[in-house]
Amino acid sequence: RPGTALRLYPQRVHDTLMPAYDQAEMADGNTDRVLIACHLFLWEFGPSDQLLKLTLSPPSTMCILKSTAKLANKAALWNPLPTAQVLLPGELALEFQVDIALARLVIFGQAMGFMTAGIILAACHKQGDLFEVPTRKTTPDPERLRAALTDSFKARALLDNNLYSDPLTNLQLYAAWLGRRPLAKYISLRKARAV
Repeated sequence: RPGTALRLYPQRVHDTLMPAYDQAEMADGNTDRVLIACHLFLWEFGPSDQLLKLTLSPPSTMCILKSTAKLANKAALWNPLPTAQVLLPGELALEFQVDIALARLVIFGQAMGFMTAGIILAACHKQGDLFEVPTRKTTPDPERLRAALTDSFKARALLDNNLYSDPLTNLQLYAAWLGRRPLAKYISLRKARAV
């Protein structure tokens, strides 16, 4: 519901227990893309960990070490050192603003001769579930919601082909959209996505 939420705290809690400012998201959040950008574009100014320490709200050392190790483990960096070279999955992840795993999916698709399928799977997976809508929020009328959910379930069942995989279902949906597969009369992308 639209409106204003007020959170009331006792003066003592406000003055003694609450921090003066919220912690910056970068301080303990995901620093993967920032690290890749430092390695790619700012390498001549020094190691990535030292550069990040110069930022207004630097991430913790532990956060940098974990992120560097994770990127090296996922083949986005050559090794877990602050001066490591960025590999192709890291460049793709930064360029297309996707997770490293999705960037690797595109590379695997290219290596197996299915680059288009890899890109489609990565794009679909980034967007989330195409069939998560309709909801009560998007379709408040119970009768219309029931009908839209039924259509969405039938479309998913047709396209799933017992794969039980959202990305592969999305790939089937894309193939159907291109006209490579006959579409049943009850499939309606408008209803699957809901209005």
